[in-house]
Amino acid sequence: MPPSISNVTWYSAAQKIVISGTGFGSHSPYTGKSSFIQIIDLAGGVGEGYTTDPYNLSVMSWSDSEVQTGWTPTSMGSFGSLGLYGMPGHKVRVTIWDANGQNPTS
Repeated sequence: MPPSISNVTWYSAAQKIVISGTGFGSHSPYTGKSSFIQIIDLAGGVGEGYTTDPYNLSVMSWSDSEVQTGWTPTSMGSFGSLGLYGMPGHKVRVTIWDANGQNPTS
């Protein structure tokens, strides 16, 4: 069964994004890039977390039903240092592949 995202919640004070759904598989926490998740700030056109993206992603936890990511100084490069990551009015696209490399969901 491919992953399915049911909700994405941005906690600005905690600089955290919680992605809820099913079929995400499981993965150990990490800071870096992988072929399992991508977050793109559509206002800036900048991707984070996917293998070919310019910026790392901090994954604090990853279970079959929830992924929690946090902002780090390496997140979004200059966008992060300028405080633009997840700014009100910015649209963000989240894509997750299950940790076993199955079909993506956005």
